[in-house]
Order: sequence, then C-alpha cells, then structure tokens
Amino acid sequence: MVALRRAVAPAPSGRRTLHTTVTGWYALAGVERLVLRAGGEMLVELIGDERGEVRFDAIDRERGAGFVDAMASWLGTPLGPASAAGVPCVLRGTFARKATPGWDVYRIAIGDASFALHISADHTQAVLVEAWQPFRAALVTAFDRAIGAGRLPACRDELVLADGLAMLSIPTTWISDSGRITDPCARVGLELRVATPGGRTASMRHVIDRGDVRIGWREESFEDDDRDRGGARPARVRDLVAATPLVHVAASYSYRCEDAPWAIAEWERIVSTLELARAS
Repeated sequence: MVALRRAVAPAPSGRRTLHTTVTGWYALAGVERLVLRAGGEMLVELIGDERGEVRFDAIDRERGAGFVDAMASWLGTPLGPASAAGVPCVLRGTFARKATPGWDVYRIAIGDASFALHISADHTQAVLVEAWQPFRAALVTAFDRAIGAGRLPACRDELVLADGLAMLSIPTTWISDSGRITDPCARVGLELRVATPGGRTASMRHVIDRGDVRIGWREESFEDDDRDRGGARPARVRDLVAATPLVHVAASYSYRCEDAPWAIAEWERIVSTLELARAS
C-alpha cells in the first residue's frame, strides 16, 4: 500500500500564517482562478506569469465577511461593527511569482500592504503569510471595504507586559484591578503572567502553531458565586500558555456559561492580538 502525503506548507520563522482550503481552481490563457476557504470564501484571480495583476472578489457578502473575519483573526486586528456599508467591488493588487518545491509563492502587494500567498502544486491548499506588521489594519480594512461591509478596526486598549516582551489588546471598556482584568459588569475575568521560557504548550488539550508563536489551551468547569442574584452559576475557565524561545505567557480566562456566545468571541479576539517577543 502506498501512503499519500499532502504537501507541507512552508512555515517562515516568526510570521503569522492563515491556512486555507482551495475549493475550486482552473487556469486558462494566462489567468489562474481559485477559491480560498477559511471562515468564508474569497475568489482570487492571478493574471500573468511571473508578474501580473491579482484580483480578490467575494463570492457573496456573507461568505466574503467570513473570510475577512478569518483574516482579521490571522493578523490580530479585530473589526468593529459596520459603520457605513457600501457596494462590493473587486480588490486589485499586483504579484510577483516564485516557484519552490511543492509550492508556488506569490508576493502580493495591495497599496503599501503586502503578504505572501503559497499555493500547493496540487491546488488543494493555500497559505497566507504575513509580510509586514505595520500594515495589518490597512490590509484587513481594504478587504472589508471590497466586500462592502464598512467595518473598521475596533477601538481597543493595548496592554504592554514585561517591558514589551508580550502585548495584547482588550476592549476599551474593560477594567484592570490588582492584576485581574474584567469587563465592566465583572462577568468575565482575565489574569496574565509573563515568565522566561518554560511553558509547556504540549500538555494542553488544544495546541495552535500560529507561525509566530505556539499556543496551547484547555478548558475546565467550575461554579461561580453570583453576588447579585445569590447561588452558584455554571462557569468555565480557559488556561492558556503561549511560548517563543524568549518568553512565555500564562493566562486564565473565566466566564459564566450563560455568557458563552460573546465571552468566547472576545477570548478569540484577545488571543488573536497576542504578540510575544522573538529572537531576531
């Protein structure tokens, strides 16, 4: 029996990656067209050979918004509510192509922002790789404007920990008191600890290799005392360890089960913004 092996995506050191599935592909007369799926879907057209024009077009607004949400998570740039929805349009940019073993690598430029698009030789996988951090918000906003959603990066407060060894962002309305961060109604709580390397992500139930940092987390149940209504309420706590060769962060995030829909969504936004120092 011959075991089939899927191509393994390159993992550039210190770069955030977004893995997508290619659900449709064809090439004809110098035009390569493919559909990327991650959260939602986005149609990509590559016109030219070694260099040329790239076009991004949402399949529809709903699926396009899902893809942009995945991009926002990939780049740690949470989006706020729609402020002024517009007419969907095609997002245009340029590319330069380079062939590597098992993968075609397209360096995509959209205005001042850029990223790399790795497409597997069998056209089943594609990986977006961050190129330049300062233009994260501009890139996500450009894609969101193209689908006509009209969202802007959410207003958030940045927390800088251990003299810049770790950073993340939280909603501007949240409160920090004696090392514990809570929402205004104290329904969820976040505690953070920064230490030298040694955190064991492998011992966690869920492990994510984001490209720039390795993250592990697990979730457990407990009962939370309700001081307002009395009694105990079912609750959950998520313990996280994120590590690079220079530093690791341990975090605990607790919430009541009745708040799960919005509390988990905010947890995902906070984790997406986490940045850890890396060796240059």
